[in-house]
Amino acid sequence: MRSRRKRAGGQRYSKGGALSGKKAGADQFDKRIKAAVSIVFWLVVWQVLTLFLHNSILLSGPLEVLGYLKHHILTVSFWKTVGNSFFHVFSGFFLAFLTGLFLGCLSAGHRFLETLLSPFLQFVKAVPVASFVVLLLIFMGSKRLSTAVAFLMALPIVYQNVLEGIRNTDTALLEMAEVYRMSLHDRAFFIYRPSLMPFLVSGSKVALGMSFKAGVAAEVIGTPDFSIGERIYMSKIYLDTAGLFAWTFVVILLSFGFERLFLKLLTLFSEWKAGTRPAKTAVRKETEEDVTGDIIVEGLKKYYGRKEVFARLSQRFQEGGVYAVMGDSGCGKTTLFRILSGLDEPDGGRLVLSKGRCGMVFQEDRLCLNETPVGNVRMAAGGRTEEEIEACLSEILPKECLRQKTQTLSGGMKRRTAVARAVLCESEWLLLDEPFTGLDEETKKKTAGFIRKYRNGRTIIFSTHSKEEAGMLSAAIVPFGAKVI
Repeated sequence: MRSRRKRAGGQRYSKGGALSGKKAGADQFDKRIKAAVSIVFWLVVWQVLTLFLHNSILLSGPLEVLGYLKHHILTVSFWKTVGNSFFHVFSGFFLAFLTGLFLGCLSAGHRFLETLLSPFLQFVKAVPVASFVVLLLIFMGSKRLSTAVAFLMALPIVYQNVLEGIRNTDTALLEMAEVYRMSLHDRAFFIYRPSLMPFLVSGSKVALGMSFKAGVAAEVIGTPDFSIGERIYMSKIYLDTAGLFAWTFVVILLSFGFERLFLKLLTLFSEWKAGTRPAKTAVRKETEEDVTGDIIVEGLKKYYGRKEVFARLSQRFQEGGVYAVMGDSGCGKTTLFRILSGLDEPDGGRLVLSKGRCGMVFQEDRLCLNETPVGNVRMAAGGRTEEEIEACLSEILPKECLRQKTQTLSGGMKRRTAVARAVLCESEWLLLDEPFTGLDEETKKKTAGFIRKYRNGRTIIFSTHSKEEAGMLSAAIVPFGAKVI
């Protein structure tokens, strides 16, 4: 009955998701209607002001501007002018985007490079655009002036947003990637990319606007042939207010259209499903001439400041055995698991780990929430196809949730996904930190059966507070305290 209720709940969620999608679509339509009404309102206000002033030099109305565009839009010179300005500003922004992305990624990992670049970028942000335009005009002339100015205006914005995006990456997920020996390719796509994208989108919006404003301003001063800036400058000379508004309107359209296109490309990149790369092989902490595959802990010590977590900790976990580490909360079980997984270093003692990498369930789920359960498992189980992973996951998760984003799942479903990721990965031993947390009794039994089925003779060390949970995996109980014997 409970299983049926859960499946029904999943179906209700799917229907709710469909209803939410319809409501979101209706809201989006309402926003577009309101935006259109606002635009019409201000066009009417503009036209009324024009009629009131009755002076086309002071203020040309929307109809006059439209007439100017209608007269020029079919000429070759119009499109040559638009094309030249767009190409130069786009080139400057795109070069700044690539350079900022590259330097931001490097600076995130090398503090010295960040310190080295900081004075230059602060200088670029502080100096007025007009000063840059005049200085660059002297050095390089007017032909590539807008490209250089657009580059300088966009670079600090993109760089800073990339740096912040990478620095805000979830450290818990990075630790998960380290334990599973995920390749740099997989870390970039599955962990850094979701963290970086909001910053990259926000920075690109600002940088694009600045690039077009600064680029056209540079053209107004440099007046290169066949440029929007030159046409704006000539409109000023001849007091052609309609032409001034018309070319300003063209700049706004170019900026808005390119922004929408570029952000759409960023969205496609953020949703691109990249294939996984093979994981690196784990390295042993210590080797022995008579390698047995056992995990040996002898006199292990760990301190946080002056606080002793444990001392003289000793235990031999034989290859192929199943061990349930049991002890009170706060006695150091998670710390031991972090040391065994290589995330922390002991302060003393001797540690010999089994060959190869371990599959690990952390105290938290540590899942990539923008990925599906299948995608989360695929990151660690690179040797399995998606069809194989889906078939395995369907044994402990409802089939309808396997292709949903993990952030939409319940806590129990997330926990089972974390367990499946550890068990299905290609590893030589397993560390499971309270793997049954948040599961009801029936689901615990199903999850324990899943672990037994796909264990494949690997050593399992897991922590628990329950002898019943230890019994589900037929584990030898290891009492944990000041000393493990």
